[in-house]
Amino acid sequence: MFFFHFLFSSPSQAIDWLAFGDLRGTIETCGCDPRSDLGGVERIAGLVNLERQSGRAFLLFDLGNDLHGEDLLKTKYINQALDLIKPDATLFNR
Repeated sequence: MFFFHFLFSSPSQAIDWLAFGDLRGTIETCGCDPRSDLGGVERIAGLVNLERQSGRAFLLFDLGNDLHGEDLLKTKYINQALDLIKPDATLFNR
């Protein structure tokens, strides 16, 4: 999983954006090692919520690779979470 947060150009022309992806069907992180934790839709939702509460405008991109395997119940919950996160754009891939 990865996040990007960039500020482009001068402050008067700034475009803030946040991108996430590579959930691999994981709702919570494994908690093993912060450098290699996979997934964590709960963690992403928390970060997005904090950014939105800051009052700064930004674009939110879902880079895809959110679902994994045949676990239909997990797929249902991840899709519900992504509906609540409301990314501005989503890539659909594996």
